[in-house]
Amino acid sequence: GDWVNDQRHGYGEYTYANGDTYTGEWFNHNRHGQGTYVYKDTGSKYVGGWVDGNQEGEAELIHLNHRFKGKFWNGNPVGHGKYVFDIGCEQHGEYIESEQDKGEEEEEEEPSLLVVPKWKASEITKLTLWTPHGENPPSP
Repeated sequence: GDWVNDQRHGYGEYTYANGDTYTGEWFNHNRHGQGTYVYKDTGSKYVGGWVDGNQEGEAELIHLNHRFKGKFWNGNPVGHGKYVFDIGCEQHGEYIESEQDKGEEEEEEEPSLLVVPKWKASEITKLTLWTPHGENPPSP
């Protein structure tokens, strides 16, 4: 890929020691802009925005039989989005920050850096299937 002042900068592909790959834009040696990260172990891929090396912005997280479309911030999904399943349905909802147990208020020496957002589903809908040969699709 492209290099400036001995740093990855521009467009390029990087293969990590674990076999994962990133193909996309780089800025000052960090993944930055649009890019695709492929996880070798699972075959899943993240396609979308990056800021200073972190998954951020509009993106799709594509797995073998479903995908998530939405926004990411600091490597985690945030806000409204949807899961699209290969079986022909979509699950709409949003990611919200989970509330922490109030019983551990005195142990604030270690800030919780691993706050995992939780998915809150709102509705499940059918996909609109495209039919070839100009046939009329069934009404919703």
